[in-house]
Amino acid sequence: MPKVSELARARRLATTASIDLNPTTVVVTRIKRTKKGGGFEEKDSVLSPQRVRIYQTSKTIVEDTLEQTGNVRRAQGWGMLLSWNGNVEVDEYTKDSFNVVGLGHFQVRRVNPQFVDRICVGIQCELYKEES
Repeated sequence: MPKVSELARARRLATTASIDLNPTTVVVTRIKRTKKGGGFEEKDSVLSPQRVRIYQTSKTIVEDTLEQTGNVRRAQGWGMLLSWNGNVEVDEYTKDSFNVVGLGHFQVRRVNPQFVDRICVGIQCELYKEES
């Protein structure tokens, strides 16, 4: 394991300070699919609570939905910041999701670890907020 540089240590502290500005505790539910026979088996697990920051982004995902009045374009852009040792995954076999009181249910769509000097200093995620 490489030694943590002063710059990486500073970025880790900055990530923690950013989370501390508006922290939220989330409990992630992970669904793992494994190949079994001719299909898949799904296994749910609940992870330990994690302190994160949920935020709206300027990057928007626009989707068409059919309402009684016709098609409506909704703009949704949500992100999540975790510390360098956060536990979140997403790939073709893994789906993470969680609830935030007052905001709703979110699915993790993309995980972007942030690196300095080859050391993970934080994790940014793109989220999809499910409509209720």
